[in-house]
Amino acid sequence: MKKNIVADIDKCIEKLYIAHVKFRTARNIFNRIKQTKIDSVLFVSAMYGAPFSSRQMAYMFIDSALRDLKGIIKKLHKIDKYLEKNDPPRHVLFHKRIAEIITVLNKLRDSKDMNIEQYIDETEKALDSLRELNSVLAGIYNFK
Repeated sequence: MKKNIVADIDKCIEKLYIAHVKFRTARNIFNRIKQTKIDSVLFVSAMYGAPFSSRQMAYMFIDSALRDLKGIIKKLHKIDKYLEKNDPPRHVLFHKRIAEIITVLNKLRDSKDMNIEQYIDETEKALDSLRELNSVLAGIYNFK
């Protein structure tokens, strides 16, 4: 299971990066709307065949990214519990880091009135923390 911890954190990094890209895409759509002064671009839903505006599309990206954060938080809780149960010395070392990342992601998930730039900055910081944690754990468990 030790190798799975590193692989699980890799998956969390991938999912968090995807959420980060969704937030950036939403920001780009909002910027495009500001430049054109109107919300004229319509997208058509492949699933429902219903048209929706650029602004609605941006909010869909944000909602999707927030749902992704929920899955990442669950996975990080599982990793923390696994370390607590099966590798107490590592749990003592890394619990604080994991808890900080979970706190940041929970803050993002719970505050829907946050500026899009804050979402982008916070996910970037969480990504850096996760990458650092993954690098250290990969070194400890000799995982390549």
